[in-house]
Amino acid sequence: DAFRRARDAAASSDTSDRMEAHAGPEPLFAAAEVDGQLEAALSPRQPLPGGGFLLVERTAALTVIDVNSGADAGQGNRTDLALRTNLAAAATVGRLLRLRGIAGTVVVDFLNLPGNTQAAVGRRRQVVQAIRDAVAEDPAQVTFGPMSPLGLLEISRQHRRRGLDALLTGPCPACDGGGRVPAPLPAALMALDAAVRHVRRSPGSRPAITAHPDVATALDTLASA
Repeated sequence: DAFRRARDAAASSDTSDRMEAHAGPEPLFAAAEVDGQLEAALSPRQPLPGGGFLLVERTAALTVIDVNSGADAGQGNRTDLALRTNLAAAATVGRLLRLRGIAGTVVVDFLNLPGNTQAAVGRRRQVVQAIRDAVAEDPAQVTFGPMSPLGLLEISRQHRRRGLDALLTGPCPACDGGGRVPAPLPAALMALDAAVRHVRRSPGSRPAITAHPDVATALDTLASA
C-alpha cells in the first residue's frame, strides 16, 4: 500500500517508472547501505584518493571547502603534489555540490599553485577545467570566477532544491544554531531502522528507544501513520 501511494504521488514525474517495491527481509536503507552513505556525504571531512581530504564548512553567507594534502604531505615534488591533490579535489567538489545540493556562493581553497609563469598559469587552468568537467552534467547552473595565485576559486551554483543537510539536519539547540544535528524525522527513521535490525537479530527482544522529545514526537507520528 505504501508503494502504491508513493507511485501515485510521483505519477506526474518520470520517477514513477523507476520505482520498485522492496520485498527484502531487512529495511531498505539497511539493505542498500544508505545510512552509511548519507552519514559519509554529510561529514565535514571528505577523503581524497592518495591520503588528502576536504573540509566542508557552511556559513550563513557561503560554503567554504578547504583542500588539504594530508598523508601525502612531504612526498615528492611539492608542486606535483599540489596539482595532483587539487585535481582529485576538483572531481570530489563537483560531486559534492550536486550530491549535497550545495548552492549559492562556494569558495574552494585549493593548495597553493603560485607564480605567473606560463606553466603556473597552466596548472591553475588545469584545476579549473577539472572542476568544470566534474559539473558538466549538473542540472543546476554553475559559474566560476578565476582562480587566484593563492588557490582560491569562487563558484556560484543555482538553487534548485533544499540541500541534503537542510533536509536531514537542523540547527543544534544546545549551541544556539552554531552546529547541525539530525532533524527529528530522519533521526526517528534511523532509530526505527536500528530497532528493527535489533529485533531481527534477537527475535523476541523488546528494544527501547531513548530520544529527544522532538524525535519522540516524530516517532509517535510515524507510529500513527
